[in-house]
Amino acid sequence: MSKDRCRPAPSTLACLIVFSLGSSTAQAANTEDGFLKGKGRTELVLSLATERFDDFRFGSERMDLPPVFREIDKRSASVMVKHGLTDDLDLTVQLPYISSRADGDASLGDLPAQSESGLQDLSVQLKWRAAQSRDGRFSFLLNGGLTTPASDYVENALLSNGNGATALDLHVVFHHQAESGLFNVVQAGYSARTAGVPDAIFIGTKIGWVGDRFYFGASLDREQSTSGPDIGDPGFTFPATRVESTRLAVSTHWSFTPVFGASVGIGRYLDGRNLPLTTYYSLGLTFQLDRGGRHRSGAGPVLGPSTRPSGATTRPTTRPSRGTSTRPAFATTRPSR
Repeated sequence: MSKDRCRPAPSTLACLIVFSLGSSTAQAANTEDGFLKGKGRTELVLSLATERFDDFRFGSERMDLPPVFREIDKRSASVMVKHGLTDDLDLTVQLPYISSRADGDASLGDLPAQSESGLQDLSVQLKWRAAQSRDGRFSFLLNGGLTTPASDYVENALLSNGNGATALDLHVVFHHQAESGLFNVVQAGYSARTAGVPDAIFIGTKIGWVGDRFYFGASLDREQSTSGPDIGDPGFTFPATRVESTRLAVSTHWSFTPVFGASVGIGRYLDGRNLPLTTYYSLGLTFQLDRGGRHRSGAGPVLGPSTRPSGATTRPTTRPSRGTSTRPAFATTRPSR
């Protein structure tokens, strides 16, 4: 049977597209940098994100949004706490709240307005600097994390906050920083997932600059499921769908005072498979909760990638981004001179 014969009708395809808005970004990883908070330092990040999309990948074929939907809107709010357990080990906990709405075209009388909101997936992450050169310019880090649903949301529905899977991630990160503040990162990782959601492989790179008060980073990453059918294949199910994505993201952070800062981010899914090609925007506020912790000399706290479409976060809810999802990362150290 050909894929064209298996393709859903426009109204059904619209439902699949909106479902993919919630489940494809739910567990997307982000390219992290090698900066750490420093022992005893704690940071709170409050962020908002919104996303829209122009078209959709049905398998690998690019398609416009079916006319049964006049508008689709997805927004998220996220709370993240990051704490330096030691100078070489950070703990990050993040919880997003997702709100999605799809307005049907009344003139067609096909689909009524649909909405869904609630907590998405709780994420707990450890970032460990396993090795570092004597001058501090080269670092090797391991990133491990667990993401699991934080509420009893419906993962197989018209609007879904996520795919319902628990994911265990492990990433290796190579970080280089010049004395001028320029830095570059190469990252690779694997995500093992439950509930019939395919595992995924991740690779990414980032370049940027960090100063005492300002941070800039630009990343390009690729995430790909290890298995799974395309939408429309015989016997396919939503959570088991194969998802691929290529994403470009830019983020900045400015520390206004030693305690307070703000971040702005933008990202775009350039290409992919079985997911909407979304553009997302994020705004975050950062608060240093513990000024008394011990940390190394150098740059003050600065923000890395902003939180992504949920993602969700937001594979591309695509879990913002495991988004709507990029996870913030802050720097407190520079290489020694």
